[in-house]
Amino acid sequence: MGLNLRGVKKLVSIFLDECGYTGADLLNVDQPIFVIASHNIDEHECLKIKETFFGRIQASELKHSVLGKRPNQQKMVIEFLNYLVEKGYSVKTSIVHKQYAVICKMVEMIETVMYDDGIDLYDQGGNLGLANLLFYCLPVFGGKVIFEDLLYRFQIMMRVKDEKSYDLFFEPLFNKYEPKELDDLITFFRSIHLKFGYGFLDHIKDHNPLDISLTSALTIMARWRSEISDEINLIHDASTNMSKQKDIWDALVDPNLPPIVTGYDRRQLKFPIGVSNTVFEQSEKWVGLQLADIIAGATTRSLQWIINGKSSEDHYARQVTDYVNKFVEHAIWPKMAVTPSELETEGENAASPIDFVLEVTKGL
Repeated sequence: MGLNLRGVKKLVSIFLDECGYTGADLLNVDQPIFVIASHNIDEHECLKIKETFFGRIQASELKHSVLGKRPNQQKMVIEFLNYLVEKGYSVKTSIVHKQYAVICKMVEMIETVMYDDGIDLYDQGGNLGLANLLFYCLPVFGGKVIFEDLLYRFQIMMRVKDEKSYDLFFEPLFNKYEPKELDDLITFFRSIHLKFGYGFLDHIKDHNPLDISLTSALTIMARWRSEISDEINLIHDASTNMSKQKDIWDALVDPNLPPIVTGYDRRQLKFPIGVSNTVFEQSEKWVGLQLADIIAGATTRSLQWIINGKSSEDHYARQVTDYVNKFVEHAIWPKMAVTPSELETEGENAASPIDFVLEVTKGL
């Protein structure tokens, strides 16, 4: 008598790697982009892909940081990416413009003031509209020096979290700024001090407010879960910062969490995400991780080329851009958009993601 396999779930492995992580230093000049790349290609298939496209590479471990330097190896990467697209392999990436991410963190603080006054800035994408407005208008009205200095002082305060760093950020904000449009924009930040004073530090002392890796990975795995009904085994590069947050990660992706939808409009996450097991492995032992590294590195090269003005001399970056754009599932990236219709944020709201995360990770 044969076994009835209906309802029996198989185990699907997802490989995930990241590029451009600089911790709480989101203003790192050399690495302005953060990328997470993931795919669900079976390790056996990964071995065949490695042999097909990178068989002439003598090194045992593939790294985009090496492959992206030489024209003949760049060609290998391009052919590999083209193969992924042509064959329809599932690849998902998350991209973060780190300078813009700092602006988004600033807006989160402004939202705290507004929420206390009964205004939900997250509703209808108001936070995104304000972040875009500040990102594009502050440099126009204040110049690059004032813009970058404002972000730099904010980052120091969010990292040091003491009264000295608080004063370093807020005291200059109460000078008179010209033109008036710049002074009006600065008023958003003044409101934080006027509302909370040093008490604002209590909002940021108990967590890492500048972390972007965990939230990006969480969003990507939620996208995978929306397509996969089987059990998920996540294989993550052990060299990344995520391994240091495994307790928090395991709590947030626990398959036994109660069903709940969190977030706003199109920016919703469904729980449980249900990652049955997360292991942190050395990339030299898994070709799947090496291929994720190549995807992440190629995506980073493309995005840096874009924000640096799309030099016509960088033919490699232009070519990989044609492919890696197809993999983007999640982006923290500035847009010339401020209204709900432009932002596509006219949908319904669900439960507060912040409250949910705080509840799940309580005591960790």
